[in-house]
Amino acid sequence: MKQAKFLSTVFIGTLILIFSSCSEEDGSWDPMKLTKQEITFNSNGGVDSIQVTNYSMMWMAGVYEGTSSNPTKIYNTRDSTIRDAQIVRGDWFQATADILPSKKNWMYIYADKNTSGKDRELTITLTAGDIFHDISVKQLANTK
Repeated sequence: MKQAKFLSTVFIGTLILIFSSCSEEDGSWDPMKLTKQEITFNSNGGVDSIQVTNYSMMWMAGVYEGTSSNPTKIYNTRDSTIRDAQIVRGDWFQATADILPSKKNWMYIYADKNTSGKDRELTITLTAGDIFHDISVKQLANTK
């Protein structure tokens, strides 16, 4: 009887502890603060960068040609980590994200020259845990 009462007390105490530790702040993440929301390249390509300034660590959760809601091609980000960076290579681009806090959360986008005759679009989803942000990358077609 004493053991059942003791177990009941422990069980109820555990439930109270669990529910009292949850608050409205759990799951409430500040939006990512970025140095840019989008990147546009001309047909010659080049390199550009974006920094996440309000989280100590970030990484690429998804890379899509087209938009994340309607991709024409999806790239694997899970197996893309090399040392302290994630690198995703496509037919016409390379996306590199520094994923260690000491690297200051920079992401670099390299675009090759566009000889396809069509505009190109890429969406990169960044994450810092439970917060996600889509970055739009566009490259204009050569109009000559």
